[in-house]
Amino acid sequence: MGGGRGTTGGGRRPARTVLVVAGYAAVVAGLLVNTGTPKSAPEPLGLPAPALVAYLAGAGLLRTLRSGWGSRG
Repeated sequence: MGGGRGTTGGGRRPARTVLVVAGYAAVVAGLLVNTGTPKSAPEPLGLPAPALVAYLAGAGLLRTLRSGWGSRG
């Protein structure tokens, strides 16, 4: 008869959920790379470059989503 879950919004919420999960995964990956990298030599930016890129990409994605990007209102 219609009117079930997910009928409004045209699939926007699942896509947003996937982006949120990807953002958190990138932040966690950055933290794990930082933890797993040997600290034999100091890094120029304070963190290994892959960890910094993953962390900042995830944080930027989450901030963009939190600001309301892509939502109607």
